[in-house]
Amino acid sequence: VSYISSDGLLFSYNINAESDTSVAVFANSSSNTWYTQTVDQITGRLNGNATKSQSLDLTRADWFQAAQRNSYTTAFLGTSLGGQDNETLIQSVVSLYSKKGVVLLGFPVKTLTDVLHRSNHLHGQELYMWTKDGTVLVRQGSLNASFFISNGSSICFGREPLRSQCIPENCSSSGYEVEIK
Repeated sequence: VSYISSDGLLFSYNINAESDTSVAVFANSSSNTWYTQTVDQITGRLNGNATKSQSLDLTRADWFQAAQRNSYTTAFLGTSLGGQDNETLIQSVVSLYSKKGVVLLGFPVKTLTDVLHRSNHLHGQELYMWTKDGTVLVRQGSLNASFFISNGSSICFGREPLRSQCIPENCSSSGYEVEIK
């Protein structure tokens, strides 16, 4: 989960389940310096000293700009802020009412595809992830798991490899619609 203000204030909390570590990334708006610090997963307190980390101008990112322009949630694929593993995350970003910043919530694509892979009723099927215009975003492992986010609020899981089979207008005919709240 992350908060990014329009003027550069940043706070991000990341959990890496595979390495069982948590990291906080933060920056104040008076400098362009990011700091990373480990977090005790039980107490939530910061451990050790903060170290400088690579900063990015996120306010120029397409997803940040899209969230600021729109009053609805925008979704994209990206990596966690300050994450060492560069794991691909499905991230949902929404602008604050004041338009002074955004809040992001992300989870690993691999976690979702692993859950779907273990699902008995999908045995022998394939899943695909598309954007609204039909661009394939994710092919994860042997599952070729993919899906797309429709209207910024639901995920369509298509079974057919044909793009036209899984579009917002007929999502339920070839997939599963899941509300993101």
